[in-house]
Amino acid sequence: MIAGAKEVDSMTTGEKIAALRREAALSQEALADRLGISRQAVSKWEADQAVPTMDNLMELSRIFGVSVDSLLRPDSELPTRDDVQGETAGGNGAPPQSPGLSKRAKGCILVLVILLCAGAVCNAVTLVWLGRLQREVDAIPRGSSTIYVPTPSIAENAEELGEMADVRVDYALAASDPTQLSLQISAMPREVDADETAQFSIQGGAHSMTVDAVYENGYYTGGALLPLADCVSIYLLLHKDGTTRNLLVKSLTELENQFGLDVALEFNEGSGLHWSAGQGSGLTGRLVIKIASHGAPPTVYPVSGRVVLYVNGKEYDSVPVDDITARKDEWLDPEIVGYATMYYYVDLPWKKINAPVEQVTWGVELIDSLGRVMQYEI
Repeated sequence: MIAGAKEVDSMTTGEKIAALRREAALSQEALADRLGISRQAVSKWEADQAVPTMDNLMELSRIFGVSVDSLLRPDSELPTRDDVQGETAGGNGAPPQSPGLSKRAKGCILVLVILLCAGAVCNAVTLVWLGRLQREVDAIPRGSSTIYVPTPSIAENAEELGEMADVRVDYALAASDPTQLSLQISAMPREVDADETAQFSIQGGAHSMTVDAVYENGYYTGGALLPLADCVSIYLLLHKDGTTRNLLVKSLTELENQFGLDVALEFNEGSGLHWSAGQGSGLTGRLVIKIASHGAPPTVYPVSGRVVLYVNGKEYDSVPVDDITARKDEWLDPEIVGYATMYYYVDLPWKKINAPVEQVTWGVELIDSLGRVMQYEI
């Protein structure tokens, strides 16, 4: 029997709880903490002012190592101190019982398990990716000097580039000789071999040339002067071990138009073209010549001009456009913005032409600053 305990038939549940607590060297506050309740609740139990709930009774039986029945029945004898210690230590073959986990502890354990699972999945994915990368690296031939350059996926002209990854061609009329086209070329092939030597082949009209290319920062670069032609094609020649890769870099078209003049002809309002009938047909009226040049200030501009009359395909007479020669300095005005445009006026004097009208044609002939003669027939 527990020391100092009453006779079995006179011990209440509260007295048993108090006796067992003292035997376990627990204060009311310590027992309340283990049960998750207030100290006042334990005090009321021991004073028989309240009865523990079934959950609390089961927890008390676990803490003290006694049965719920021995706590509730007045005639049930409590175990001795040695019996309590033996049961707590796992005596009589019964395993010791550990205190239960709180909800917070269970939640922490669950989160930890989830994190461990996520980490394991990430590690597995990383190992698969590294294995694939290693296989790709192992597949590269040892000692290879080839660099593969991906084509920019956002390039609007990616399909037009062909075997080139990137291309830039700057061109303009040469300042020292405006009849020559100045080219600056930068070309990045999709595949670059460090053992190859490179040249640019440039073809324009009846002229062609080959210039050396320099490799720098992924690009082959070079420059050249070529007589102005309407179409120019540029190729990159890559030489290695007696073989040549011929890659199209760029085709430039309509260059003569870009470096030419735009001409529009009309008759002044109220002074239109007049023909007289019969063998002695005439051509009179005020002609308006509108000339525009690309760029500001323009690189090409008119220096002289005339209106030419043809009879039966042969030159019959001409009238000079005097203002073109007198005003040519106006084309170089630094304040010109966008297209440079000039208007010229010519009075046609041919009142009588000794030819039938069907044999008469006429047009405007201009000489530009490059020395080119351009004809605009009506």
